[in-house]
Amino acid sequence: GSAGVIEQTLGSSVNWAPAIVGALPASVEFLGAGCSGNLCVAVGDDYSNGAILYATAGTPPGGAWAQVDISSLALANGLSTVSCASNICIAAGASVSGPPILIQSTDSQALTWTLSNLADTVPIDATINHTTCTENVCLAFGSDPSNGLLLLQTLDQGTSWSQIDLSAFSPAGLKGATGASCVASYCTISFDFTSSTTNGLIQSFDAGTTWSSVSPTGAPIQVHYNDTSAGAQ
Repeated sequence: GSAGVIEQTLGSSVNWAPAIVGALPASVEFLGAGCSGNLCVAVGDDYSNGAILYATAGTPPGGAWAQVDISSLALANGLSTVSCASNICIAAGASVSGPPILIQSTDSQALTWTLSNLADTVPIDATINHTTCTENVCLAFGSDPSNGLLLLQTLDQGTSWSQIDLSAFSPAGLKGATGASCVASYCTISFDFTSSTTNGLIQSFDAGTTWSSVSPTGAPIQVHYNDTSAGAQ
């Protein structure tokens, strides 16, 4: 949250406590967090110095957090979302004058990060609001003001990305992405809109390659979903 606060719970969703991150300036705000096993990563913005990234790994989980040096990536704007699975983490943010930025880490402690190579078709004014990973597959989801929903997929731990066409599911009055989640090869995406004749929820059974609309039993048309989560059965 704001003022550099990370709240964490260890083994129980009932008891939450501030994480040990040390003294941080008031200019720091954490905007997203993701965990996989004992590895947790928090990303955000230091409004004086650009993007920030903190990580914790080891036993017990949730011990002392340490800032990861990503200054070599020259990210002037903050990072807004991060997702981890196994030993891969993907974080996203906005650039100053180009398309959105994705960075990746494939080491077990998330100490080394590199810029991802995005598809050439990603427009400058697009945004990425959510990332989700499952094993070697990661998705980055957002919106493109000119073409509707934006979905990027990587099958090689973030080395290369391809754009998935979601034009068939981009409703009139699209406001933006609200959630994305994957478990194994099943993924769901939610989005918001001002006017449409469809629900703002789609699903994939092949890790994000092909998609279909979801019409939950009993739910009215034009439902605005604020988030989505996929879980193992």
